[in-house]
Amino acid sequence: MSAHELRSAEAVELADAMSALTGCVDAALVAGGVAAIPAPVVQQMFALAVKLYAAQRAGGLDFPPVPEGESVNATEVSVATTALLAAANLDLFELSLWRHWGRP
Repeated sequence: MSAHELRSAEAVELADAMSALTGCVDAALVAGGVAAIPAPVVQQMFALAVKLYAAQRAGGLDFPPVPEGESVNATEVSVATTALLAAANLDLFELSLWRHWGRP
């Protein structure tokens, strides 16, 4: 199996796992609301998504963080961004500098 075929197989496996995870999360939310998903699980998923997105951007890939057809509203973005800035001990001013310096 070539490296490309392996990456393709891994991509299919990841897509299947993402579909399964989405189904589990949706079912848990319907059954028990947001309290049905423990905070450590949310933290782990969130950290993984942030690290993966940053690595892809640093690797030269340029795509929006939310897929077409999905949406996040201004409140959701603000809540997540504020929490991430606090977790990284960054101020909004520093984020603005980072953006203007052309970082991924």
